[in-house]
Amino acid sequence: MASQLNPATYCGRYTVVVDEDIEAHNLHDVVWAMGTRSDPEKDIIHLNQCQSSRLDPMHGEDTLYNTRVVINACRPYERIETFPAVAQTSPELAAEVRKKFPKVFEY
Repeated sequence: MASQLNPATYCGRYTVVVDEDIEAHNLHDVVWAMGTRSDPEKDIIHLNQCQSSRLDPMHGEDTLYNTRVVINACRPYERIETFPAVAQTSPELAAEVRKKFPKVFEY
């Protein structure tokens, strides 16, 4: 599991799993997937006593463990064929709208 790989063990607390159509480096896309594709009751898994690091400010004085959360933000496999398609505009139209209304899309 990705949350248990060595790079994630240093102060890592949250792992979000997304489908291939989600840009994993884009926080907006990841949060969107969490809000539209995950069910908090069954898609959030807590893992206790995971390896941590002395650099982790949350670890206890006598232990190097922390708790992790894995969030499944993928389309439900049992509904993969019937899950609604993503409604999105073409890249060309999106670029045209951003060019026409630049102030609206300032970050």
